Amino acid sequence: MTDRPLNGDPDSEGLGEEAGPDFAPPGAGPSYGPPSGPPTPTPAQPPGSSPLAPPPGSYPPAAAPADSFPPPSGPPRAVGFASPPEQPPSGPSRGVIITLVSVVAAVLIITGGVVVIGNAMNSTRGGPSDPWSTPPREKTPPLPTKPEQQQGTGFTFTSPAGWTRAPEWGDKNDGKIIDAAGNDITVYVLAGSTPEKLCQEQLRDLEIWVPGVITDLPDRKIDGQVAPGGQLAGEDTYRMRCVQSKGTLFNISLQSDPNDIDVTDQALNSVLDSWQWT
Repeated sequence: MTDRPLNGDPDSEGLGEEAGPDFAPPGAGPSYGPPSGPPTPTPAQPPGSSPLAPPPGSYPPAAAPADSFPPPSGPPRAVGFASPPEQPPSGPSRGVIITLVSVVAAVLIITGGVVVIGNAMNSTRGGPSDPWSTPPREKTPPLPTKPEQQQGTGFTFTSPAGWTRAPEWGDKNDGKIIDAAGNDITVYVLAGSTPEKLCQEQLRDLEIWVPGVITDLPDRKIDGQVAPGGQLAGEDTYRMRCVQSKGTLFNISLQSDPNDIDVTDQALNSVLDSWQWT
C-alpha cells in the first residue's frame, strides 16, 4: 500500500490542491469566499462636492417627464377621510330678511297714514267716517195720485193716495198696487185649509228666501171675516193677512222697506178698511 503524500504535491495521484473543497484541510473556508488582498482605496472627492454625486464620466440622472405633476409643496397632509365642505346656511340671508321687514313696515305706515287722512277728510266734509257704512235711503216723494177704486176677482178695495195700480197686476197675482218707493201690497188667491195655517205656511216658505224673524199679528176683520196675520222682519218687512170668503182663501200681503214700515202699514190698513166682497 502506498502512503498519500501530505505536502500537496500535484504529482501524487492527481490528488492535492486541485482536488476541490472536499479535500481542503480541516478549518479552512470555502473556495468561493471574498477575494484576498488589500482593499481598493476610494478615490478622494474634490472639495464642495457631495459624496453622493455620481462619479465623473457617468450619465446624469433622468429628468422627470414634462407632463408629470410637480411634487406636492407645503406641509404633509394627514392621510384619512376628508371632511365634507361646509354648506352655506339654507334660507334667505339676514340682509334679505331685514330688507323685507323694512319694506313691510313702510307699507303699513303708508297705509295707516292714508286711512287717517281719508277719515280726516270725511269728517271735514261731514261725510261718514266708515267707508263701508251704507248711507240712509232718502225718502221718495209720494206719487201724486188720489184714492182710486180697484176691482179684483171676488173683491174690491180703494188704493190710498200716493199709491197706484201696478203694471204687474194679474201677473202671478190677483191684484197689486205700489208706491213711489217700490213698496207693494199684493193680493193672492190660494188653496188651503184655514186662514191661520195659510199665513203660517206662507211665512215659513218666505223665510227660506228672506231670513228673518217671524211673529204673529193680532186678528182683525176684513168685511166681516176674521183675518189672522203674521210678520217676517228681515232685509225687507212682510206683513200679511189671510182670510176666507165663499170657500176661497185670500192672502193680502205687504212688502216694505223697514224704514218705510210706519207709512206702508197705514196704507195696508186703509186697503183692508175699504175691502168689500163681491
